Amino acid sequence: MIYANYLRAILQQQLPSHKVWSSHGKIHQLALSMIHVYNELRSQFSQDEHSHYLFTPRDLTHWCLSLL
Repeated sequence: MIYANYLRAILQQQLPSHKVWSSHGKIHQLALSMIHVYNELRSQFSQDEHSHYLFTPRDLTHWCLSLL
């Protein structure tokens, strides 16, 4: 999973010895949760209703990178 890999690299850099965030399973769970929130946002705020509601995977990538 792409976002789990992003998060793994980010969390290893920021929190190298953290006991929770050094777990691949926990990082995978976090990535799945972030994707779930992203998908919920996309479904609740559709571009069909308001043209300025444009959510792309880039937003999810920015969310990951903001952890740096």
